[in-house]
Order: sequence, then C-alpha cells, then structure tokens
Amino acid sequence: LLSMEMTEKAIFAGTKPGPGDNSRNQNIKLNECRPGLQFILRTGLRNFELRNIKGSDLELDGETPRVRIHSKGGRSEYIPVPMDMLEFLKLRQNRDRVFCVSAELLNTAIKRGCTKLGVHTINVHDLRHTFAIHLLVTGVPIQAVSRLLRHKSVLITDRYYSHYLMKDLSRAMNSNHALIRHGISDDLKADYIRKALERVGINTNDIHIDVVAKTFSGHWRS
Repeated sequence: LLSMEMTEKAIFAGTKPGPGDNSRNQNIKLNECRPGLQFILRTGLRNFELRNIKGSDLELDGETPRVRIHSKGGRSEYIPVPMDMLEFLKLRQNRDRVFCVSAELLNTAIKRGCTKLGVHTINVHDLRHTFAIHLLVTGVPIQAVSRLLRHKSVLITDRYYSHYLMKDLSRAMNSNHALIRHGISDDLKADYIRKALERVGINTNDIHIDVVAKTFSGHWRS
C-alpha cells in the first residue's frame, strides 16, 4: 500500500485532465472521479457503496453531518461526513446519485495516477485498506475503526489488519514493560537505536552510541 499522502497525490495525478480530453471527460475526471476517490480515502467505503450514495442519503445540517451507506446484505448504516468535503456534498444533496461514475473509471483513474508518479499500482479497494491502517497506526482504537468500516464484528477487523500493527504492538510492549526494558542488553539497545537512525536515512558507520551515558559521538552522513 501507499502512504495516505502518496495515495492522495496519485488521485490528483490520475484525475488531471489531459490534452486529449473533451469537456465531458474533463468534467468526469475533476468532478466525479477525483472527489469520489477522495471520499473513499477519507471514509474507507467500498467502490459500490460510494456509487450507491443518493442525494437523499446526505444529512448535512445536524451537529454531526452524516451519510447513509448501503452496505453488503442490504444493510444501511450511517457514517460521519469528512468535514473537508462538507461544502462539496452540500452542492449535491438534490442529485439522484452523489457520484456519477463507474467502478471501472475509478479504478482506471487511480491506476493511471500511480503510473504517472512511478509508484506501484493500487486499486480502489486498496484505498479502504489505506484508510483503516492509517487510523490504526495513529492510535485510533480498533473498535472505532471497525465501526467505520462497518464490519459485523471487530474480530473481522482484527483478522484483516492485526498483522500491520505487529511493529506497533512490539514497540508498545518492549518500551513500556519494566522487566523487558531492564533485561535488554546495552548492545541490543544500541543496535535498536542504530536501526532507527538508518530507517530515516542516516548512515551510522561513523557514529558511536553510548547507551549507559546516553550520548552519541562522531558524525553522521545522510
């Protein structure tokens, strides 16, 4: 998966009108595909769920604006509206379909954006995964993420996404458990520090790490 920021860039790149686009194609890219993909990235909707939203499903005037989603098995559930798209949605309350775009066009647009940026290709459903993982790794409780994804059980959410959180679980356990912290050798601590620096592009060959004194010496090269 791509990061949230890179996915947004791919959406913009894939929906930018080209020199061969007529006015109809330009309108579809800018006013249907782009906001549709942005809405999915912000809400975790499935492709068909986005395309089934009607103007009458929008309830935007309350304290917490919301939209009714028609999910699998004929279920209807509400989710909150992403506030950065509230004004856009207000303009579409009287439309039959809020997003007049096909599943194929949405997938083509995001794939085209990935190609333009030179990153590996993702599809529309990957935006749902990006949404979920981003919330989980930033500390949103899995119960809340499960509600937003409209899973029947939090166990489903855990089955799909728990492996993405293993690094975070390991960090939480090893950095907060007093007995584990006490039992880690200074050499291993230094190795963890070195790896952390290298993950952000710092060459640590000329750096000496003194865990006991909690100091660094030497010079780093990025």
